Amino acid sequence: MTDALDALRRELGDAVRSDPAALAAHARDAWMLAELDDFENAPRTTPLAVLEPASTEAVARALALCRSLGVAVVPFGGGSGVCGAIAPGPAASRSRRDCSPACAASTPRT
Repeated sequence: MTDALDALRRELGDAVRSDPAALAAHARDAWMLAELDDFENAPRTTPLAVLEPASTEAVARALALCRSLGVAVVPFGGGSGVCGAIAPGPAASRSRRDCSPACAASTPRT
């Protein structure tokens, strides 16, 4: 997966984060069993990278690149889910935390 991470960085630049703090912040939601895992210091699977594209076009480019690389993308909002749906594994996490309204929702074209 290092090749995929290198390709993401090369093509998307600053929109790709792979620092430990970003990866840890996108590794789980507020599911009770994830809280228990933290309490017990259980190992946590972190995403390959956190993608933070700044526009609709950048989102489309990031998703197309991930598809071509065979990298799954897990959407990540605020991490407030309580069902354990955030389990990114070797996928890229698509962060929406700082997303502008332009890329936060899909607008139908007329």
